Amino acid sequence: MIVEPDELDEIAPCRSQTIEVSDFVDLNAIAPVCFHRTYYVAPRGKH
Repeated sequence: MIVEPDELDEIAPCRSQTIEVSDFVDLNAIAPVCFHRTYYVAPRGKH
């Protein structure tokens, strides 16, 4: 699902645009297939 910037306030008014890491999992809990690709979380923009 793609949420446009102007929709963010409607979905969650007065919320920040930061991601809070609440916990980590053990390395053994991640399937090895997940290591074949790099994943990034970033805002949409020029980069």
